[in-house]
Amino acid sequence: MNSVNKSISVFGLYSLFMGTALLFLADIVLPIVGLPISKEPWLHLLGYVLIC
Repeated sequence: MNSVNKSISVFGLYSLFMGTALLFLADIVLPIVGLPISKEPWLHLLGYVLIC
C-alpha cells in the first residue's frame, strides 16, 4: 500500500468516525472541541453527509 492509498484510507476512516459521532453523539462531541451544545438539525445532517 503506497502513501496515497494509506492517506485516502485514513481520511475515509476519519470521515466515517466523525460522521457517526455527529449523527448520533453531537451533544457529546461539541463540548469536547469547545463548542456550545446546539439542538440544530444541521449537525446531524453534516454527520449524514460525512458518512455518505
